[in-house]
Amino acid sequence: MSNEQTTPMPVPPTYPEKKKSRWWIPVLIVGVLIVGFFGFIVVVIVSISSSVGSFTTKKEVNVKENSVLFLPLSGTIDEYASASGNILESISNSKKANFLETLQAIKQAKKDPSIKGMYLKPVGVALGGAKLMELMDVIKDFKSSGKFIYTYIDQASKSDYLLASLADSVFTTEEAMFDITDYSITAMFMKNLTEKLNVDVTVFQFEEYKGAGESFSRTGFSPETRTAYLPILQQRKDAFISWVSQNRNLSKDAVNAILQKGIYTADSMKAFGLVDAMATELQVREKMRIRSTGDTAKTEDKKKSLRLVNISRYVESPNYAKNYDSKQEDESQIAIIFGVGGIQTGKSESNPLSGGEQVISSDEMVKDIRKARENKKVKAIILRVDSPGGSVLASDIIWNEIMETRKVKPVYASMSDVAASGGYYISMACDTILAHSNTITGSIGVIGIIPNFHRAMNSVGVTVDTISVGASKSFFNVMMPMTEQDKQRITSIMQPIYTRFVSKVAQSRGKTYEQAREVAKGRVWTGADAKNAGLVDVNGGLFDAIALAKKRIGVGDDKKVSIVTYPEKEDDIEVILKALGINKDEDSESSSTSSSIFQQNTMNDMPFAFALKLLPADVASSAKQLLQILGISLKEPIMVASPMFNPYM
Repeated sequence: MSNEQTTPMPVPPTYPEKKKSRWWIPVLIVGVLIVGFFGFIVVVIVSISSSVGSFTTKKEVNVKENSVLFLPLSGTIDEYASASGNILESISNSKKANFLETLQAIKQAKKDPSIKGMYLKPVGVALGGAKLMELMDVIKDFKSSGKFIYTYIDQASKSDYLLASLADSVFTTEEAMFDITDYSITAMFMKNLTEKLNVDVTVFQFEEYKGAGESFSRTGFSPETRTAYLPILQQRKDAFISWVSQNRNLSKDAVNAILQKGIYTADSMKAFGLVDAMATELQVREKMRIRSTGDTAKTEDKKKSLRLVNISRYVESPNYAKNYDSKQEDESQIAIIFGVGGIQTGKSESNPLSGGEQVISSDEMVKDIRKARENKKVKAIILRVDSPGGSVLASDIIWNEIMETRKVKPVYASMSDVAASGGYYISMACDTILAHSNTITGSIGVIGIIPNFHRAMNSVGVTVDTISVGASKSFFNVMMPMTEQDKQRITSIMQPIYTRFVSKVAQSRGKTYEQAREVAKGRVWTGADAKNAGLVDVNGGLFDAIALAKKRIGVGDDKKVSIVTYPEKEDDIEVILKALGINKDEDSESSSTSSSIFQQNTMNDMPFAFALKLLPADVASSAKQLLQILGISLKEPIMVASPMFNPYM
């Protein structure tokens, strides 16, 4: 036997089996997610489109006999439904009546045999002088029919109480508080703030009354602004005293004394004769039930209930439509074009500081004017203006379009609360100008607001330098210091703009240049004073403008006329699609004019927008206007804008 040992054969190394690549798995997951996302969007749109009818189909409002028109008033009343719409209102079918519909509904309810009275409930009304007086006039006219008006208020401003005073019976609760203070204007001034931030704001104005930039250049009102606004405040006060003394059978001296004290409890309001009795809202409703139905049975035995018809529902009823159906296909129509908000070039969403506020964009207003001009059924146009002005360029673009339209058909201007500066600029292009006696108008002037951040940058260690092949590149550079030569050049640019503005006023109003300049200089006027100064033709409201237009086109006072409005109302499907960022209009130009409602709501939810809600109404109004002006000035530093600090009635 051999003793040799066998050497084992070496074992080759083993390697893990190579896994097959599964690159397709993440790709598949991403693909499924993308397809699923778009599939979800399609399902949502299809679901909304198929089911929106159940939400938005307007059930015919049946106004039963012995009904009471319910007029809840809070905040403002829009001149028109915003072209962007409101998705929540569209889905819930809870759209508010606009200002024209509100006036027409009250006028129709006066002669509607189904309506026995009105329940007027004002809470936090924020209407300017013109709209408030127009509303009060139609409520007073309703009262002349002999139908009752009851009101219940548990807190009230002067505007709230003015409306409440129209009622036959004014009821309040024992713990109510009333702010019946005298009239004033409050504004915010930013000069100290900008100085602390090392921001230099240079304001150029033509002429001495053009105080729209004072909020940036001063710490308080200038003597010229005080001179211009004191008559407006006195007019507001005189109107309050006159209305309340007449409605409550009090002497004017007594009402004036009431204004001097200011804040009132329910007991003192009753002692002064401003309210009739203490009651809960439930008790007031019971009184209206008895008054409207004649059923005096005790609550537990009553057979007839109170039938309240909200005014927003009333405008959808056959009772309203038979007299004010704007969809009639009459051969003689009147178009009302609404111009509401600051005036700017481009699209309505181009102002980054608009905060959701309505604006007049030159592109969209020109498009609306052309539509009305080219509509052969439209025989006359009413431009309804509620604007403190804004961009010079945008105002002039609109002015030119109106001048072209005048060659084809008559154009009337109906001034609402404010039609000043740029608001007056576009109004003066019309054949005839109507302003309510309480309208604020004029402010014919030009301002330039130019911020400079050179010192602010230096204060935090940032220096700015530039390389250019010409000195002109530094002009309007807000990071470089402004020189005296820059200021002189800006003045030389603004002077011709002001001269052209005044010249157009002279041409429009049949004045010489010097006569026009005498009532210009940036001064604001009430509608009544503007008529005396020759800046407007007629003192009147929207109904007066419609009456004049009817007469011009040969429609008798006793005949109805079909009214079409611009911007055109969107149907609920359009509103919902726009909320999703989808525009069914395939025209690229018009498609780009509307941003997603979600984007607009983002603006509304910004911190400054929330902060505005915490301010008193007049201060908040001033702040909103400053933001609009600042937003426009980011694009166009030279403007025609009015210092409208909105003294609410």
